[in-house]
Amino acid sequence: MKSSRSLNFSAGAIFWLPAKNEIANKHLDAAETIEDGCFNHPVLILAVMPNRKEVTILVMTSFGGKDLLEKHPRSPHIRSHHLPIYPSKVHPDNGSQLFLVNDTKLDRNSYINTEVQRTIRTVLLKPTRHSACKLRADSYDFLIRYIGFSPPPELSPQPHIRVFPSTPNALAAPRTWANIARSAPVHYTRPTPAHYTYPTPTYSTQPVPTHSANTIPTPTHYTHLPLCYTRPIPTQSTHSNNRSSHEHWQTERTPLLPTVHNRTMYHSEEPSGSDSGVSRVFWFVVGVTIVAWVIWKAGG
Repeated sequence: MKSSRSLNFSAGAIFWLPAKNEIANKHLDAAETIEDGCFNHPVLILAVMPNRKEVTILVMTSFGGKDLLEKHPRSPHIRSHHLPIYPSKVHPDNGSQLFLVNDTKLDRNSYINTEVQRTIRTVLLKPTRHSACKLRADSYDFLIRYIGFSPPPELSPQPHIRVFPSTPNALAAPRTWANIARSAPVHYTRPTPAHYTYPTPTYSTQPVPTHSANTIPTPTHYTHLPLCYTRPIPTQSTHSNNRSSHEHWQTERTPLLPTVHNRTMYHSEEPSGSDSGVSRVFWFVVGVTIVAWVIWKAGG
């Protein structure tokens, strides 16, 4: 049996994961994290880790010799997680079918379970009966696109070597110092900023209308109003003793109360003799009545 170091672990290769009781005791600790249903099954290597000691795998199954549609007739979801390898029938739902290099055929019709990806140690794997059992490049590319897998680089990166300075050797030649003339300093002259003349903006304004001192412009909103009637100035007023014959202007409404003008005219008139005599008699009677009432009130 070949050791794990001599086996060619590469992406797309098919190996055998033996039963748990067939694994050496010194490697049982590496098998503790693997489910029991994965043992004694072929596995497909998706990618090899950079340390070359671990691989990412997908478990394969033959369904006990049954067809995929026969095994899961009512579950398209489960069927979508299994891809057939020739000579198995094409996938009943998506029509896919994977092929091996050199048209190699497996002993049983097998399917790759793409649902769960596992990382295991390479010491647990054994070669199959067909030592060159590997997927074709086009089939492998279809597989990783189907499951959305991005393989890491297979080659391990070069180790970063940190170099420390060695201790000075007492037997080494003494250090020599060379006088190197220092170059003259370079003086940097800042360029004078260019003066930029900004153009003066010009604005076009409408001329202000000018009016003469004696002319007042009429606002436009007054031009639509009707003309008002002006009150004529009487040249001569004629009054008679009969107040009913007083002359009124026909173009003016008679005021309810006497205006300043009318009051002035009324007061300027001399009262007639009959009116003044009646007024004096009236006020005399009123005065006598008040005096009599006061005397009567005091006597009572």
